Amino acid sequence: SWNGAMELMRRGIGTAQPIAYFERTGDTGLKQNFYICEYVQAEANIGQIFSAFAQGDTKFGHLEAEEVYFQFAQFCHHMHGRMIYFRDFSGGNILVNTHAQHQLSFTLIDTARLRTYSMTPFPDQYRLADMTRACHKLHWAGRERLMQIYFGMHGRSFTWRHRLAFHLYDFKVRMKKTIGRKGWKRMMRKLKGERH
Repeated sequence: SWNGAMELMRRGIGTAQPIAYFERTGDTGLKQNFYICEYVQAEANIGQIFSAFAQGDTKFGHLEAEEVYFQFAQFCHHMHGRMIYFRDFSGGNILVNTHAQHQLSFTLIDTARLRTYSMTPFPDQYRLADMTRACHKLHWAGRERLMQIYFGMHGRSFTWRHRLAFHLYDFKVRMKKTIGRKGWKRMMRKLKGERH
């Protein structure tokens, strides 16, 4: 978490200010290690905003959905342009505040799984892994529009292959809810074993 937050700050991405961490030597269960960061006051998280749009709201505060999509796509484009694969880019980990002239700011929390890379171009599989998580609570019309804007920022289209990643993530979430996380992991291990 400390390293992830420090990388975000180095690369100009908003995150909760790290304060300290405490690491117990020899704690193989990782249950006696602690990370402390600044509390971030936020109006909402992106998951709450996308849920509202999915339920029929056309605005968040004074912001039209289109403004939210554009500014969030810009933020994601900037983050991935800095070679950051967040890996836990769920709606609750993306805090949102509004400022003057309808400007949004985004702050990332829960930074333990983050990975950084130096390769270019940034792989689509990482882009899509982040975006499918962030957009999970958003309706399909919203996903389509957001992803059109996002891919348009680097001169590309949102294709059926990209859409497939969203369908697969939705399926994974449904399966986890049905059989539980442990059941999902057992099933994945079994499938991997059969392939080998």
